[in-house]
Amino acid sequence: HFVPIAGMMLNNSLSAVTLALSPLLQEMSGAGAGGSARIELLICLGATTYEALRPVLVATLAQSLSPTLQSMNVVGLVAIPGMMTGQVLGGASPKRAARYQILILYLIVGSASLSVGVTSWLTVQRLVTSRGVLLEEDIVVNSIPRISNLVSWSALTTSRAKPKTQPNSDSSNPVTVELRTDAPGDARQDNALLDVDVAVTFAQESRILRAKFSLYPGDIAIVTGPSGIGKTTLLKYIAELSSPHPLKKSDAPAMLKLNGMHRHEMTPSQWRKRVTYLPQGRALSLPGTPNELIEELSHLSSRTDLNVQIVRDTIQSYLTAWLLPNVDILDRNWNTMSGGESQRVLLAVVLATEPSVLLLDEPTAALDVDSKERVEETLLSVSKKSGDAAKPTAIILVTHDDEQARRLGTVRWYLQ
Repeated sequence: HFVPIAGMMLNNSLSAVTLALSPLLQEMSGAGAGGSARIELLICLGATTYEALRPVLVATLAQSLSPTLQSMNVVGLVAIPGMMTGQVLGGASPKRAARYQILILYLIVGSASLSVGVTSWLTVQRLVTSRGVLLEEDIVVNSIPRISNLVSWSALTTSRAKPKTQPNSDSSNPVTVELRTDAPGDARQDNALLDVDVAVTFAQESRILRAKFSLYPGDIAIVTGPSGIGKTTLLKYIAELSSPHPLKKSDAPAMLKLNGMHRHEMTPSQWRKRVTYLPQGRALSLPGTPNELIEELSHLSSRTDLNVQIVRDTIQSYLTAWLLPNVDILDRNWNTMSGGESQRVLLAVVLATEPSVLLLDEPTAALDVDSKERVEETLLSVSKKSGDAAKPTAIILVTHDDEQARRLGTVRWYLQ
């Protein structure tokens, strides 16, 4: 019986792996629904990769095994498998044939579960660096036409006629993007909260990013520059959410220090807990409610000291200052809020976690003037609390609003 049983196990394992990989890769690449926004946000707030991916992995396992488990419900009642039928027709007793079939079903479920588990683990290992960075650029969409497209000759010819895009034909002359400031050199030399010195490549090595600066407690650094120049890329790199490459193998590795401690002296989740990046425009895509997000944060290994009630009270104080209906808004689903409401609630959640360095990517883009000014007052008050030596705070804020830059910034940087 080895050959037919092995064939059935292999067939069901391949089917389960196929069902598992598609949603897993979609969520990891950011192409999924709310799950991908949740993964990104939890990693930004200090979750390990496996903590952020755990619900996706569980859902993937359940989805991939669903056809096999459904078939087990009807075996022997509605449908009789071919091997069991063959044994009965061959003279074996129905009880003996049923026992064989039960054993085969257990083997099929076991092999499918093992295959999905190992494949999912290998996928995560391949797409996550040792520092917990998701390599989304390594997930490539298959451009080969599917069988369903072959039915339509016009669809096939259209897909062949599309020109292939070249990432960058002039890779020998990459563009250099440098962070600059018009302000005089800072006389402060000691007690820097954040030190950054990087010269790395991004975007298939077609762009060089250079940045060297120190950030001190109480600073609000404004980063400006043309759209697409690399402002978000810089923030993600500081938060260890992207994985660039040194210009040369002989170059010294990029330097990121927090309170004098190099980033490699901390785990990635500890670094992101203290150097927190708030992505732009992701709140409406989140599943669940703000209260559910707060509960998830309290279960992260890097936030075992998080007091949920204190966090909720702090969030409520921010929402009151911003004139938001704070009575039940934490129990509303994210997708039922307006863009401005969800943006402010998520900002309040991040502020309540009290990071040392807060990286904000256009946090007031969807707000009216009055709401924007109220949020700015809160950011100024948060930065001024850095007089407390136990909880120094600094902010790096990306904006295209010159008026906001003048109101908030203690230092202004340009990417050009």
